[in-house]
Amino acid sequence: MPTVYSGRPAAFRAQVSPTKVGKTKITGSFTWTVTGHDGTVIPCSSASPLNNGGKSTCKFFKATLLAAASPLTMTAAYSGDAIFAASSDSTTRIATAAPRK
Repeated sequence: MPTVYSGRPAAFRAQVSPTKVGKTKITGSFTWTVTGHDGTVIPCSSASPLNNGGKSTCKFFKATLLAAASPLTMTAAYSGDAIFAASSDSTTRIATAAPRK
């Protein structure tokens, strides 16, 4: 997971990794949930749908993730499909002051 700088753009990626290698197409969808320390849900500025490689990205535009909301909990939940079971994973990040240029 990337470092989160307060007020700066950020992107988070998740991937469904099949246990068998082959030409199995991964379907289903990701649901992204990002919450601030007070339980406020912060929606992705844009989220890509699950692609053929099983990947999805949640992007945040400038001034969306702020230090005042820290710590931030990011959760990516996979809906599952006929082959792969549903799953989810979470991580917590602190939005820190951006380094000066």
